[in-house]
Amino acid sequence: MDILVIQVLNSFFYASVLFLIAAGLSLIFGVMGIINMAHGSLYALGAYVTAWVITAVPGDLPFVVLLLLLPVGAVAVALVGLVIEPTLIRPLYKRPEEYQLLITFALLLVLEDIMHLVFGGIPLTAGAVIDRMGSFPIFDLIYPTYNLLVIAVGALAALCLWAFIYRTKFGVILRAASQDMRMASALGVNIKRVYVQAFGIGCFLHADLHGPVLPGTRAGGALSHRGRRVARSAHGTLRETGMTSGNARIQGNAIGRLLMTGVPVALVLLAIPQIAGPYQTQLLTYGLVFAIAALGFNLLLGYTGLLSFGHSAYFGVGAYTVGFMVRDLGVVSMEAAIVGGVLASALIAALFGYVCVRHTRIFFAILALALSQVLWSLAIKFFWVTGGTDGIRVPQLSLLGGLIDFSGGGTYLRFIYSYYYYVLALFLVCVAVMWVIVQSPFGKTLQSIRDNETRARFLGVRIRRYRWFAFVISGTFTGLAGALWVPLAGLTTPDILWWPFSGEIVFMAVLGGFRSFTGPIVGAVVFNYLKGYAVASTVYWQMTLGIVLIALVLTLPGGIVGSLTKLSAKVKIMLRKDAVT
Repeated sequence: MDILVIQVLNSFFYASVLFLIAAGLSLIFGVMGIINMAHGSLYALGAYVTAWVITAVPGDLPFVVLLLLLPVGAVAVALVGLVIEPTLIRPLYKRPEEYQLLITFALLLVLEDIMHLVFGGIPLTAGAVIDRMGSFPIFDLIYPTYNLLVIAVGALAALCLWAFIYRTKFGVILRAASQDMRMASALGVNIKRVYVQAFGIGCFLHADLHGPVLPGTRAGGALSHRGRRVARSAHGTLRETGMTSGNARIQGNAIGRLLMTGVPVALVLLAIPQIAGPYQTQLLTYGLVFAIAALGFNLLLGYTGLLSFGHSAYFGVGAYTVGFMVRDLGVVSMEAAIVGGVLASALIAALFGYVCVRHTRIFFAILALALSQVLWSLAIKFFWVTGGTDGIRVPQLSLLGGLIDFSGGGTYLRFIYSYYYYVLALFLVCVAVMWVIVQSPFGKTLQSIRDNETRARFLGVRIRRYRWFAFVISGTFTGLAGALWVPLAGLTTPDILWWPFSGEIVFMAVLGGFRSFTGPIVGAVVFNYLKGYAVASTVYWQMTLGIVLIALVLTLPGGIVGSLTKLSAKVKIMLRKDAVT
């Protein structure tokens, strides 16, 4: 009986902790329509601040003082929230909701490195408070008094939050703003003030008392949603004007521009190994591999209007399939490994896509992320199959059916240069295939679904089927990239299935500009160099990438290619005006 009581109390304890975390997220989601991907990082920040303060003060302080210090982390996180909302999130309210996912993902990267910078990598604890509170006898066992306090605080917080929302004037304003923001603003409600206060209160709730509860918590991520206030005409999908359908003449001009740009770029890429060293060639090979993944990903984001945070799954499936084939089947041919990796990725993409395409907007992104983490968990748990965190080693495979072999000594440099041309050839094929896809009636139909789903459905387009096909194609391209990546890396581990890698793929598309065909390609290459040099120059490279992503989302939503295109158009207009005058 006493064990049963302890288990029940433990259930209430963890339920109280989860309620305090979820209550803050629910408040922000319900009022502002934002599912904050940095929510877990803010939770960890509150834990670190509370634990650091408790360990920094003298141990002989009165117990009441220690109790009063417990909410200090929540207050600190609330202040951070009051800064984040007006500076990072408020400028994006009029943009599609996917931009807020990106900005909070970037914030997650920055906060995680800030915590490592300020508090170090050593876990902190506020156990002094728990020790001073002692234990409470339950039958023949004892139970921590602090756990009972958390249960009481959770119940009290639930009651207070209900009274705050339904029995106070500010709660009425909150509910009015959440139901109809425009009407509330027309009635004189200061929406900006309501939003920043709601965000601060939500941050306070999920950081309260968590320092001693889960000491040493590492920064993590929760998920986020922007509500039904933007992009209504597109039913929540991305509506981008830079990729609209054109007539045959415009398509012909586009093909001409692609050839005029692509042929010189291909010639330059062919000459790179002759003028660059092995390291630069290897970096560019990685960039081309990631460009294939970003190209496939952008078929969903740029052309179908679906943001996926789960593409690490297909990249990882392609890589692990090659590893299994080499280790268990003795495959030594790169072509056979590619076929296996592509087929496995297409199969998983078809299965996951059947589930995901039933939803849109943020729900699609969350579901794709959740399914990808199933594979990551399996890779960790079934370590006797996957190698666990040690991964699977993949040697240098022969190319072109064994015509190019890398057995014997002194083969490293030969592999680097040979594999570069091999990847380059497949990259050019992928670019051509994807161009044909997006310019075909199928691609134009995807764009019509993105721009106006209701109108496309009215015209008889089978929305789910088209999205499913786009999902499968996208996952197949990403799986091909994973299959090409693993011989170059020499090892595949569960890290490539972990969801932040999906965030990196999203980063590549946004960096280059997902509104254009070539944007993800440029973004992947630039991102690879940026990450490589950031990792080499500082241990806080995630902060660097996060700051860059924040700057891009806030100032250059069109990415590198989009911004250059706009700048080029402005220059042409200026030159024409000068010619006329």
